[in-house]
Amino acid sequence: MAREKLGEVELKILEKIRSRLEMGQGMYGKFKLSDPRNFPQEAAEEGSDAAVYLMMLANQLEQERAFPWAARYAREVQRTAGSFDIAMAILGLVGESGEVADLYKKAAYHNHDVTNDQYADELGDVLWYVQLLASCLGYTLQQLAERNVEKLRKRYPEGFDPERSRNRED
Repeated sequence: MAREKLGEVELKILEKIRSRLEMGQGMYGKFKLSDPRNFPQEAAEEGSDAAVYLMMLANQLEQERAFPWAARYAREVQRTAGSFDIAMAILGLVGESGEVADLYKKAAYHNHDVTNDQYADELGDVLWYVQLLASCLGYTLQQLAERNVEKLRKRYPEGFDPERSRNRED
């Protein structure tokens, strides 16, 4: 694809790929890019983790086009996450999910007045960690949602059924 035909997002992603690869930084190894059009094939031939980085960027581009808000959110999570790994993402998700449950416990058993805004704040924190974990695994929120819908359609083709729920195969 000629450089003139690339959009602003594509150019930014291409520049990210080039800078990461040229610096040989992080988990992406010392892979060198000879021609951006050959990147996937060259990365696969080199057996480099650069292919993983390309997949992450391709996912980001796909999400940017389909769900601009989700792509902006993903970038904001990356910006505010600092240093992270999959363990931090999982533990953070569990912790924030526990805070949602704790709000319910306080309302149900301690007679606290819990507002929808309080739930929304905690659910936002849960979403932050879901996005972080999805990024660690190489997925976008859109991909996770699509996988979940596909799974549920297979499990409940006619809609939820208590009998199918009790006797499900997966």
